[in-house]
Amino acid sequence: MTLAIILVFTILGGLVGWLVRSRGRVVLLLVVSALAVYALQPPLPVRGLDFWLPTATLALAVSGWILTAPAEQHPWRANWPAATILAGIVLVLGLTRLLGFSLPLTASRPPQTLQILMALFVATLFFSLLAALSKIAKILLPLAFLAILVTFIVLKAPGLTTWVSVQLRSLNGQSTTPAAALDLRWLGFSYLAFRLLHTFRDRQMGRLPAVTLAEYVIYIIFFPALTSGSICRRLDGCRETPARRLLQEICAR
Repeated sequence: MTLAIILVFTILGGLVGWLVRSRGRVVLLLVVSALAVYALQPPLPVRGLDFWLPTATLALAVSGWILTAPAEQHPWRANWPAATILAGIVLVLGLTRLLGFSLPLTASRPPQTLQILMALFVATLFFSLLAALSKIAKILLPLAFLAILVTFIVLKAPGLTTWVSVQLRSLNGQSTTPAAALDLRWLGFSYLAFRLLHTFRDRQMGRLPAVTLAEYVIYIIFFPALTSGSICRRLDGCRETPARRLLQEICAR
């Protein structure tokens, strides 16, 4: 993450708020926010990791929507555009490895295209399974809550993070000697974790209204907030905190 990149996305945020006043704003916010997840990710010494971590961010956002949205809100007809946009962004960014020059949208050269296609296929199967099991969200939400907390602990414990780095370096055929905790700098994971846990809790308490996939993902990865954090400074708004309310406030600006 550099000041130049932050400045670019700041200008983009102002342009989105000033120029786009129709429903197209949601699509534009989704695209820019997804690109920002990759562009703001710092380069990492573990090969390909600075591409896979932002991709995992998008996957977690989609998983969070499947877990928190009522089963009747999962129809493909209403949400396929957002899913296609997210998958397309991942694939297009992966294809930039074929260019003769590097773009500032990825921290380093993306992985092999075949690996990305396989990852998208596996993600599709996982999302389909998650959607099929969404009727037992009362069981899945605590498990998802626990998984996020475990990931948070691993990323914050230097010993565990270094061990994970060693394993990833071994899988990549890289030397494990320089492995360190800083090898796993996942941009915005704390922000991501708090946002996801927030929606999980609102779903359990019955305070989270139905939102589309695009609305939920924008709420989770809203690009101006990636660099500022997830703490809400409006206490009156934080008490209700449904994703639709916050998204409406964002889109009204």
